[in-house]
This record gives sequence, C-alpha cells and structure tokens, in this order.
Amino acid sequence: MRSVPVLSVLLAASAVHAQVCDRWVKVSEGGYTPSDYHHAVYDAQAGHTLMVATNPSAAGDFVETWAWDGSAWTKLSGSGPARRYNSAMAYDADRGRAVLAAGHVVKLGGTQPDTWEWDGVKWTEVDYGHIASVRGHEMAYDSWRGVAVLWGGSFEETFPEKVYEWDGVKWKEHLPVVPSPAGRGGHAMAFDAARGVTVMYGGAWGGLTRRDLWEWDGEGWTLRVEEAPLDFQVGSMLIYDSRREVCVLYGGNQGSVYLDEMWEWDGMNWRKVPTAFVAGRARRNAGFAYDADRGVYVLAGGYGRPDGSPPQPMKDTWEYRPCDPDCDRDCDLDVFDYLCFQDKFASGSMYADFERDGDLDVFDFLAFLDEFVGGCP
Repeated sequence: MRSVPVLSVLLAASAVHAQVCDRWVKVSEGGYTPSDYHHAVYDAQAGHTLMVATNPSAAGDFVETWAWDGSAWTKLSGSGPARRYNSAMAYDADRGRAVLAAGHVVKLGGTQPDTWEWDGVKWTEVDYGHIASVRGHEMAYDSWRGVAVLWGGSFEETFPEKVYEWDGVKWKEHLPVVPSPAGRGGHAMAFDAARGVTVMYGGAWGGLTRRDLWEWDGEGWTLRVEEAPLDFQVGSMLIYDSRREVCVLYGGNQGSVYLDEMWEWDGMNWRKVPTAFVAGRARRNAGFAYDADRGVYVLAGGYGRPDGSPPQPMKDTWEYRPCDPDCDRDCDLDVFDYLCFQDKFASGSMYADFERDGDLDVFDFLAFLDEFVGGCP
C-alpha cells in the first residue's frame, strides 16, 4: 500500500469534530401522483430515480411512471401494467431495464403472475405464468450473476418459500432448501454488491412479525441474524449504498405506528443512524432508491401520517446525503475515521476511492482529506 505523510491529516482531524448524521432534507412537496404503494430504483442509464405509483390515487387503470432528476418530477408514462398493490420491482443494471412482477391487480380483484420491463420509454409485458401469483413479495437485482431475484409473498393464503430468478429471458425456479427463511410478506430485500449476496430482512407471516436477516448467494440461504435489534416492522424499504458498501433500511410500520428510522447493515452488524424523528416523514411501502451519481438516498410517496393526520398516501420527496468521510459511522469526524479509511484502503474496499475514478491510489488519501476537512456541509 502506498502511503502519504499523515501528520497533516491527524492535525486536521483533531480540529474537526462535528455531528454529521442527521442529514435529511425535504426537497419537494408534491409533483407526482400519490399512491399507497410506490417502487423506486435508480436508472443509471437515464441518470434519474425511476418511481412507479402502482396504485395511484388518480382515476385510471394503469400504474404511473415518474422520474426524479434531483430538482423536479416528470411523468414518463400512464400506461403499461394494470394498477396493483403489493407488487415488486428491481433494476437490471446490465440491460438497463426496470423489472416489475406480480401483485394484486385492482381491476381483476386478484393476484397475477405477470412480468413487465421498462426500457426507458415504455412498459412491455415479457412473461406470464412462470412465477407464482404472489403479492407482498420482494425483488433485488444480483449484479454478480445477472438475475433479478424474487422471493416471498402470499399466494391463496399460503406463503411460498421458492426463489425465482429472472435473467431477462425466462424465470428459473429454485425449490426451498434447508435452511431457508419461513415464508412471509412485507419483508425488504437488496443486493449487497460488495459481498455478492441478496439480503432479506423482516416481514410478517400469520400475524407473526419477524426480525431475522438472511442472505441468498444463488444456491442457498444463510441465516445471519436471528433477532435483529430493530423494531418489529413490515413495509420497510432496503437499498444498497454502493459508495459506503452498506445496505440501508428505512421506515415501515407496526400496526398504526409508522416509523421514521434508518439502519445500516454492513454484512456483520446493524447500526441505527441517529436522526431526529419527524412524524411527517414516517411511512411504509415508499419509493426509496440510492442515486449513485449524486450520492443521495431518495425517499418519496408511500403511506403514512403527514403531520399526525389520519393515514394516507404521501406526496412529498426527501433526500439524505451520507457523510462519506465518517468512515467508522459514529456520526463524528475524528482521527478514527482516518484510521478506518486506511484499513479500507489496505483491504481494497472501493469505499476508499474518494477520487471516484475506479482506482485506489495515493490521490484518494488527498481526496479523503479534502472532504474530511470540508466537514460534510
């Protein structure tokens, strides 16, 4: 490992000591159609957050598709899949397609085993009948193997435990293996690209809310945490922060209580991100995505209780910008963050790529120091 003199870094570190965790900002009020169910992914090819209102409050028979560019929402489509709830969506980064699957179709009054893809212009139905007609399931895109992973949900009062994987052409069904998580709905999933596993947390089955965390590697499940330190919750959203190499969980509800909590899973431990509680931000089943180009989490829509009012579809947009130099994730900038950065650099973690050039070299030390001294405004 190449090194640089650290004295200046240590002196700068001793002079900077700031709380850097509570970084939510409301950036928009309205601009899209409210819905009690939203899905969001970051469309890297288009350079915007793609959000689908699957059960829009406006009259109509179809989902609505919206784009957020960091300053305004733009409606992209009002046609395609029939309006529904308890569906799931993932973004295939290799093909530049958003994949939407199954859910309870409102007009038909039941679940459908359909699969749709968004190519940046329009929706196309690409498969029918090769997955279970589930609702309350979740999806995540496995970039290591090039497949969208679907698991969970309910089907005719049962909770299938099969894993389905979509490669862009066909679905592959994996029968339940031992060990395997108990079937459920309302859980959260994301793909950890640093470790090559799909992370699944929480959900509920038969009135029993779960706090276990499992990981799927394409062949089997591994139970990582049996009882997480989080509150029992359903309808939470899980994303992967590729910059910091952590999965980030937000929101959900416990009955009539909506949560405004954010947690990080680094592959070993859960950590609660300290933020001030804002009742009007708490929600479940919202659009939640990581904008990798701008380095922010985008939160919009879903179902909550704005300003303590009765539960209703939400219509605001929030962004959260992590403080990247806070390497040890303790909400303070100090000398330990520099030592943590050194460890990350030595291990080859792309977190240490502060130049954002895809390479680890001595200039990343200088870029880290620049951001560190800046104090994450």
